[in-house]
Amino acid sequence: MKSDNKWVALLDEDQDDFMILQQGINTWAPNLELHWFKSFTQFEQLLQTDMNLPSSIVLNGISPTGSEIDWIKRFKLDSRLAKIPIIILTEEYWEAQNQLYRAAGVFDYQPKPVSQSDLKHFIGRISDSITI
Repeated sequence: MKSDNKWVALLDEDQDDFMILQQGINTWAPNLELHWFKSFTQFEQLLQTDMNLPSSIVLNGISPTGSEIDWIKRFKLDSRLAKIPIIILTEEYWEAQNQLYRAAGVFDYQPKPVSQSDLKHFIGRISDSITI
């Protein structure tokens, strides 16, 4: 996984989601690489290595032990990780959840893309998170 390219960590159990986002990245953000993690444990093990850190993180339905919000707050306290943007994908958008996640330091809270247009917009948000 050592690469000079910017890469995005997708934390998601669903291989179909990975394949859809991979197609989107290849189409609208070919300068990025997408790496798939099926569990927080797998991702956190990577963070303990000397590997390049992701340029952005997309969380989709995988919750760490305890609360996702608590994990995000702890993640943002680590000076090595604090600047990595986190994007939450959700089945249903709730403004109250958006506000909670934003208060915890999340870059964006987005509904899961259900069309090509949605996917293009979402890939654009990933790119935006990296260039800010």
